[in-house]
Amino acid sequence: MSRNGRVIVLRTYACLFLVLAGTVATAFAQGKPIAQLVKKDGRFAFLVDGKPFIILGGQVMNDSAFPDLMERAWPKLKAMNANTVEYPVYWNEIEPQEGKFDFGDFDRILLRARNEGLRVVMLWFGTWKNGAMDWAPNWVKSNLTRFPRVINSGGKPIRVLSPHSPANLEADRKAYTTMMKHIKEMDEAYRTIIMMQVENESGLLGSVRDYSPESNKLFNGPVPEKLVTSLKKKAGTWKDVFGREAEETLPPTICPPTSTKWHALARPSIRWSPMSMPGTAAATQMTSTTCLIGPGRPIRAVVRSHTCWIFGKRPRPTSIFSRRTHPNSLPQTSG
Repeated sequence: MSRNGRVIVLRTYACLFLVLAGTVATAFAQGKPIAQLVKKDGRFAFLVDGKPFIILGGQVMNDSAFPDLMERAWPKLKAMNANTVEYPVYWNEIEPQEGKFDFGDFDRILLRARNEGLRVVMLWFGTWKNGAMDWAPNWVKSNLTRFPRVINSGGKPIRVLSPHSPANLEADRKAYTTMMKHIKEMDEAYRTIIMMQVENESGLLGSVRDYSPESNKLFNGPVPEKLVTSLKKKAGTWKDVFGREAEETLPPTICPPTSTKWHALARPSIRWSPMSMPGTAAATQMTSTTCLIGPGRPIRAVVRSHTCWIFGKRPRPTSIFSRRTHPNSLPQTSG
């Protein structure tokens, strides 16, 4: 056989190999069921690879999900016999410039977790992280005109993005959806990621509520009928219905995860990478609220639970390694 003939044969085999590899990968992806919460015979179970799965997890600190810092985590997770690692994804890291996405660190951590045999629960630090905007990109933080803030009782903007702003929602939704598309490309065949938390402790850190004109209009208007009915109260304004607790009651209804804005952020991404998407809301009086959107479904469950502060003493935070503030995590709140 001539040299040219051998080259043609080799190229043919190479093409066939790539086609077969793609077919196998597609079949593998289709054969991996989506991790999900299911109810059967009156009981709930979390299924991973189609089997009941108990998460034995370790969570890294809020500012520690960077490849160099995670190096200290992997051996400790192994020593704990953990099967899952939970870590945040930072909006300002994956979209440092508007429309320009960088998933370099994202991929390195995900691939390492997969190689370590761990499942992953991700936390999206977007508009909210502990009731503030600290992990939003600087191009969002620095433009108060385009991306307005919550206004406190003194008429001053605070370090929280307004939940009433369509621009804030759209920017967050674009970044979140882009990330979910990337997850589809990176993880569809493996299902390493079993959950994605949408935002973290959504709320208003630094003000009891938003005093912007949009929020004042809502506050002085009627409480939504469904909320009044579910609480078995008489209709009226927020002050009429909730009295002295009215101002603290308004924020949870306009901030994710209980608002339609959270649905608007999460639901479009489900078609790219369907998975359970829990969300948490910052709340007062030692309670927290968790909502869960399942793959292709609306809110499936709402859980209210007391925190471990109920005995009057806040517990000392624990981590699988010491906290270190990464330079990129420092909030830029100019303006």
